[in-house]
Amino acid sequence: MGDQKQVVIRYGPYKDCGAEFCGVGHSSKRLERTQGELEKLGYSVMLEKIQTENVVQIWIGDKKVYQVDHIKDIKHDGSGEEHDNIMEVCQEYLD
Repeated sequence: MGDQKQVVIRYGPYKDCGAEFCGVGHSSKRLERTQGELEKLGYSVMLEKIQTENVVQIWIGDKKVYQVDHIKDIKHDGSGEEHDNIMEVCQEYLD
């Protein structure tokens, strides 16, 4: 099975203002729920920083299967339409 169970989530820096930080930087906070749910389903998930601002890309093997153009479309708790879309695409490719 090899790469079929491997998901790479590539994410770029974005502007965020929280209690401790306000500026542009990489933060995986919005991706934690998606990562956790994929891991519960038995997939190996790797987070990888990229330099393209605001973007989240989902890679399975050497194929990009999904892209979110605005990371803030994924809510802080990882919920929302984009999270649901990511989970659906991954399950289609990995099942």
